[in-house]
Amino acid sequence: MKSNLCAIKETVYIPNIDLLKSVGRINLSRTCRVEKKKKMERRRRRRRGKREVEEDKGEEKSKKKKKKKKKKKKKKKKKKKKKKKKKKDKKKRSVHPT
Repeated sequence: MKSNLCAIKETVYIPNIDLLKSVGRINLSRTCRVEKKKKMERRRRRRRGKREVEEDKGEEKSKKKKKKKKKKKKKKKKKKKKKKKKKKDKKKRSVHPT
């Protein structure tokens, strides 16, 4: 008999959630959303920290400008010319040699 773990939607933390994910026994619509929010928060904090450091450097040095990448031009393929077959000169032969 299957345990109905799909009913657990409102809980945020499930101790062995990775195992349940791998088995595919749980509907993680809510839990995934919460995990994503946590990840985004971590990312924001990291960026904030980097920005503060960059601002300190910015006072000392001006920021380097990014170089634009040049687009490569596509080479046009040359069409191959078809060779004309040379017609062989056929000598007229008599059908009934004498």
